[in-house]
Amino acid sequence: LDVTIDETPISAKSVDQMLLELARRTGSVIVTTDSGLARVSGIHDVPVLNIHELADACKPIAGSGEELKIELVKQGEQEGQAVGYLEDGTMVVVNDASHLVGQKVDVDVESVIQTTAGRMVFAKLAHGFAENIPPEPTQSQEPVDTADESDVDAEEAGPESDSDAGPITGDDSGPFPPKSHQFKAKTAARRNPRR
Repeated sequence: LDVTIDETPISAKSVDQMLLELARRTGSVIVTTDSGLARVSGIHDVPVLNIHELADACKPIAGSGEELKIELVKQGEQEGQAVGYLEDGTMVVVNDASHLVGQKVDVDVESVIQTTAGRMVFAKLAHGFAENIPPEPTQSQEPVDTADESDVDAEEAGPESDSDAGPITGDDSGPFPPKSHQFKAKTAARRNPRR
């Protein structure tokens, strides 16, 4: 680009006013990263181009349902999440992908959020990758003995305990009573041994 420095004397108190007056005289466009100057230029009907707005407009918009290919570079804040970035620096958070960090994956965009720091994309693994999600580890592999002391007590109680087997009503359970279910004393005792 050919650049020239205009030495035209402008009588104004501030630099912003001088720029506005010079642009008005020469019919020029002000190109700036100063959002304050951009607002004042708009008020005074002087053509202005805000570089930040231009950068935002040039960012690729990833819409819901769109498929992207990104490299996952680190773990996300929540369990199971992984984070990757688009070419323009937009952060993409992928659910259930922490085991694929370091790989390039196909993802389906679920939503896009605009924050003060820029856009943030939330996605899920595409169909082929989603099938390879490892099963969650079980908490305990030991066999569970269902016949505990509370079960024995409930069984020894005999038919008298069946009086507890009626439907649970919401009379005393607050404004949102549970739906009616049949619970036997044996099941109730297993859930709460003190009962």
